[in-house]
Amino acid sequence: MNGAICIAAYNSYCFGISDFGWLQDEMSCLVGCSLLFTHTLLRWYQSVYINVFSSSCTVGLLDWLAPNLYTLLAGLTLVSDAPPLEGKGFGWFNTSTLSWRHAVGVALFTAVSIHDSKLQYQLAKLRKNRNGHVVSEDHKMPKGGMFDIVSSPQFLHEIVLHASIGLTLGFTHQDWWLCTGYITISQIVRGLGRQEWYRKKYEDLPAGRKALNGLSGQVNQEIKWTERASEPRKCVSQ
Repeated sequence: MNGAICIAAYNSYCFGISDFGWLQDEMSCLVGCSLLFTHTLLRWYQSVYINVFSSSCTVGLLDWLAPNLYTLLAGLTLVSDAPPLEGKGFGWFNTSTLSWRHAVGVALFTAVSIHDSKLQYQLAKLRKNRNGHVVSEDHKMPKGGMFDIVSSPQFLHEIVLHASIGLTLGFTHQDWWLCTGYITISQIVRGLGRQEWYRKKYEDLPAGRKALNGLSGQVNQEIKWTERASEPRKCVSQ
């Protein structure tokens, strides 16, 4: 879906093909669509060729439906504030409309994508031997790199990747920033849940390791404090 939207945008803005009718600024839409399509392809490649999933792991219907539905609607959200696909056609790239936002957004997206790919390989190696063969499906605590600081850097990467796309689109693209807000909240919730699971499963979890960052770690502490405060007090007879 994201690929079809990306192709439609290029055909209209660059080559003057106006048979799409429904599809901010054209260059921002092109850069944003390109980054989102690239991100979708990377996630597909990682899921098929890198990640090692447990055969005993089961996923609920809502857990499966939510990310797939989001992936389907993300591209439509991106072009919701874009100019109509009227087929004006300005060639491959109209460099006069490039801005610092595009350069910074693409650079940030590229850097985080490269680091995230290395991280996915690092996670996959926990279940593979030196020859690259899967030898275990057990859960192991990752160590080294960003894992020495946060428990779920992959969730933090997802937030930054969406923010980098938003940067290329501009701060007035309200729909995409609402989408980024949804991703931020969902990834923080997942990170806190993963952190709590690590604490229960691994006694040697470093005390200073946060869920996503210092903020989410503080949120986790506040949640625990609230839960303790809400527990009924036991009366002790003298």
